[in-house]
Amino acid sequence: MANYRKQLLFLCPSLLAIATAYGTHLPPALTITPDHLDFGSQVVGSSSSPAIVSLNNGSTSVIGIRDITASGIDFNETSDCPQTLDPGKTCTVTITFKPAITGSRLGTLSISDSTGNPRFVTLSGNGE
Repeated sequence: MANYRKQLLFLCPSLLAIATAYGTHLPPALTITPDHLDFGSQVVGSSSSPAIVSLNNGSTSVIGIRDITASGIDFNETSDCPQTLDPGKTCTVTITFKPAITGSRLGTLSISDSTGNPRFVTLSGNGE
């Protein structure tokens, strides 16, 4: 959390005013890293090594984790994330890629939380 001070200058034909605003800059509530996973090439029907997505609560409040879902038939997720993530805590989502057919495969890891801001991680790989 960082404090800030901003000065604003208002110009009107008959008035000159300076206002000073004080406040606190809050860090992003939920940080998700990475925002993209590329599994490269994988033999059709075989599972990749797992990849990890980390969710970190950088706020001072508890965040509810409502839903974590991987789209498509090629990507699977498991999670150790609790229903509520305490301030300063991190949880992980494990993703594997098991292509059903050859060619480029795309998916999305969708994360919804109590902040009301859905988050997405792009998933990609190639079935061979």
